[in-house]
Amino acid sequence: MRLRTDESGFAIVVSMMALVIMLSLGLAAYAFVGGQTNQSGQERVRESAFNLAEDVLDATVAHLETHWPTAGSQYPSSCTQASTSTSCPSPTGVTGAFTGTGAPVDFSGTTWSWTTEVHDNNAPTTTYYSDSASGTRGQPGYDANGDAAVWVRSQGVVRGRPRTLVALVKVQQIRTNFPQNVITAGYFQTGNNGKKVMVNTAGDPAGSPATLAVRCNVSGQTYPNACLNYQPTKGQVSPDTKQDGYAGGNALSSADLDLMRQRAQALGTYYTSCPGSAAGVMVFVEGPATCSYNGTYNSATAPGFIIVANGTISFGSTAAYHGLVYAANLQGTNGIVVAINANGQVVGGVAVDGAGGVSVGNSGNNLVYNRNVFSNVIANGFISQIQNSWREIAAS
Repeated sequence: MRLRTDESGFAIVVSMMALVIMLSLGLAAYAFVGGQTNQSGQERVRESAFNLAEDVLDATVAHLETHWPTAGSQYPSSCTQASTSTSCPSPTGVTGAFTGTGAPVDFSGTTWSWTTEVHDNNAPTTTYYSDSASGTRGQPGYDANGDAAVWVRSQGVVRGRPRTLVALVKVQQIRTNFPQNVITAGYFQTGNNGKKVMVNTAGDPAGSPATLAVRCNVSGQTYPNACLNYQPTKGQVSPDTKQDGYAGGNALSSADLDLMRQRAQALGTYYTSCPGSAAGVMVFVEGPATCSYNGTYNSATAPGFIIVANGTISFGSTAAYHGLVYAANLQGTNGIVVAINANGQVVGGVAVDGAGGVSVGNSGNNLVYNRNVFSNVIANGFISQIQNSWREIAAS
């Protein structure tokens, strides 16, 4: 008897096995492509957050050029896209590239935000940023150590993904040419006829005497006269370094004066009228103003610089000002612009532009030269990132 095998269902089994294998391969391919697509999307979001953080960092650095943080005008604890304070970067300036037509897809209809902070680079984080309350983020929000450098921390968050950047930035300070005379003015006068030193040109401690320079000139060179109205024979200017016909021009050009104005604005010591105190490394009074001071301002080791752009300034009988006094005389007067009255004293130097004059009181040693005051004639230039300080401190 011959046996016969029935194979009528074999084709179905093979087909189903092939179908299962193909389906498995398809699902695997789908999962792989889906995973890759998801990773690509996540990477795009990370890049978007990074671009936002970088833009915020750049905008903050640009903002600091005109709003350099000081003890009297500190950077806020943080600035965000909702901040309205002028101490913060303009939100529209920061986010302009991420809104409106043509904005990246991750910024369209999604939740995104940014934050920026400024901290001093005081010890122990002078050159290396530490993102902790006991590290850099525990430092004050201004240049507390006075080295013209601060840390900037920026963070961008897109679809819940934060990227955080930091950089140490420094103001490039510009020194301007300023006549290092004890007096530079249209003319000089004192109402005292006694035998005493009114203007000490050598300084205390004594050094090389500075020039007392006036722009006007009287033919015949007899003293006293309208240009140099004091008693040379009585030692009122000692050593006597008078120079008339000074042709050096204004102490500062209009461009340099504007730089000083900007620095005072950055320091928070810019005023349209006379401030209550003349103290400060740089005080700028726009005016028109008639300022008068009594009291002690600054010190011999830490002198200041006060500028009156339009107006006059005087120091009363109890005044002791350490620093440089400069009146730009934008009002164009030929009257007295800077006066040191009675027992008042200025230790430093005095400059008045144009035909304006300087009057010195009558007690003796009313004006004592200090060559160190001219080191304050500096302006804030551009701000740059210190090499190798930029880095990302967090990514997710």
